[in-house]
Parts: sequence; C-alpha cells; structure tokens
Amino acid sequence: GEMGAWRDLGTGQVSMEFVEHLNSACLVVLREDDSASTILVHRVDAEISYHKQAPTILTWNDAEQQTEVALSFAEMEGCEWVHEYISKAQHYHQRRAADAASGGGGGGGGGTTN
Repeated sequence: GEMGAWRDLGTGQVSMEFVEHLNSACLVVLREDDSASTILVHRVDAEISYHKQAPTILTWNDAEQQTEVALSFAEMEGCEWVHEYISKAQHYHQRRAADAASGGGGGGGGGTTN
C-alpha cells in the first residue's frame, strides 16, 4: 500500500491474556464473525509507547511487525480498560526485568514507601 494508508484488519473482540509460551501479557483480538479467527496477538512491551489518540483510539508502533497499529473501540470504556491493563502489564514487566538484573535481590525488603 501507499505510505500513510491504514489497512483495516476487521472488527473483533479484544481481550487481554497472559500467553504462557510468550511469557507475556498479550492483547488479543478475535474476529467477531463465526470464524472467531485471530486478527491480532500483540505482546505488551515495556519499551513501547502506547498512545490514546482519541477517547476511543489506541495506537502504538510495533517493532516486531515493523508497523504502526491502531485499535478503534466502539466505546470509551473499552479503550480506557485496555490502556489501563497495558500500563499495569508494562510496570509488571519492568519490575521483573529490574529484579532479574539485580540478581534476584536476595529478599529485597518488599517495596518502597514515600
């Protein structure tokens, strides 16, 4: 396609799932018709910036697929819910990566307080 043109992958139901073989939280979109085939499986990545372009549109750049992705939601609540879930998953991945980098932390004292 030409630069800047969006390719519509279809209408589906979004869910957030922990995918064991990817060891990651994933955003999964299944086609709404009878086939229920997979439109999108996206591994939530702490390095990616997810943007709410509008109250019902979530976008990000997918490095693995080398493409920009946009999800358009029928309702604001759905977009908000997915955006929240992604943020929580990103924080979880960042904490796990930090724990791994510090060699497991040896007990670590259980969090910080301000």
